[in-house]
Amino acid sequence: MIVTIDCIHCGTKLSLDLSTITLEAFAVNCPKCKKGTNNKLADLKEKAQQQARNSAMMQGGENNDKTQVSEGATTMCCGWLIVHDEQTSKQTFELKYGKNVIGRKSVTKPCDIMIDTNDMAMSRQHCIIEARRTPRAMQYIITDIGSLNGIFINANLMQPLKKNMEGLLKDGDTIQLGHTKVVIKLPQENRNSQSASREVDGDDYAPTIIS
Repeated sequence: MIVTIDCIHCGTKLSLDLSTITLEAFAVNCPKCKKGTNNKLADLKEKAQQQARNSAMMQGGENNDKTQVSEGATTMCCGWLIVHDEQTSKQTFELKYGKNVIGRKSVTKPCDIMIDTNDMAMSRQHCIIEARRTPRAMQYIITDIGSLNGIFINANLMQPLKKNMEGLLKDGDTIQLGHTKVVIKLPQENRNSQSASREVDGDDYAPTIIS
């Protein structure tokens, strides 16, 4: 497992073979500036996995489309959906390539991403976020699939999404499903599920639109 890191002192890129490292915490000396940095093996393994995902996403990998789960989503992570709401506990979910059906947690009517909430204004199958490849970039399309209360993007009261309406999402958008707000975070260099969650934690809550 190979990971690329930047020297925190001079910015030189360093490649490490994690399969040869057995210590849980260790120092790496930069061959250019000769200074050392402390590292945790678990953090670097997670970073290596994210770098591999990002590389596969950039290559487009036709074979990835063959690994299907419900509603056409694939097993490869291409972003995160993070609950960021005053009334609901913190939760982080991976987005997969293809269609991700999102809604309130339910045993009788499950979906791909089930948010554990008491918010009865959120439907059990509220919307779909589709991670769609294009020749130039990834697109993230959200579609209301017949929810009772619609969808609001970035607290925009004037343009709610209703049944079968689509919206284009970008990194950091706040999505209100019922009364519950979630934030979408997209893959970037050095970003993983934990860092994405920390970024969202540091943001202010968007205002809740009462539907």
